[in-house]
Amino acid sequence: SKVLEKSLLDEKTSQQICIDDKLDEIKQLTSNIESIGNLSGKIQALERDYEELVKEKADDLEKFKAIKSKAEIEMKTFLQEKNKLKLSLERQYEVNENELLERKNKYINQIAEIKKRLEISNTKRETLAEKLSRYLNIQETLKKDCAHCERTMTGIKKALSVTKRDIYNALFQEK
Repeated sequence: SKVLEKSLLDEKTSQQICIDDKLDEIKQLTSNIESIGNLSGKIQALERDYEELVKEKADDLEKFKAIKSKAEIEMKTFLQEKNKLKLSLERQYEVNENELLERKNKYINQIAEIKKRLEISNTKRETLAEKLSRYLNIQETLKKDCAHCERTMTGIKKALSVTKRDIYNALFQEK
């Protein structure tokens, strides 16, 4: 009977150890499940953060596209305005050039007329000093008109030249 008792006690102890081991395993599994639950919460939080970041980046991309589109429109408008200005200046240049040719022809005609007058005045015995004075007055008038025309043409040529720097400056000053 003592042997049986001892045997039962040993078996009970063995079963208790087995139960304790199983309880430890259950506690470990419970702890692991809780850790997994915590990790799952962290993963969900990270997923939300990631989704927000993706949304922000998408918003940023849309803003960038809008800004780029606006810049392209402004650049196109600027180029159209530049071309209009260029055409206008070219037309003005042609008008001024024609005006200069007309003046030149006018002065050539005046010179021819002056030569005729000189010939007539020679017959009238006009003094050499009077002829020289009249000639110098006409020459001075011609010089002034030619200088004015040259300044006008130089101004037009400068206005027609637009550099890349002018384009960049215009773009960034408008913003």
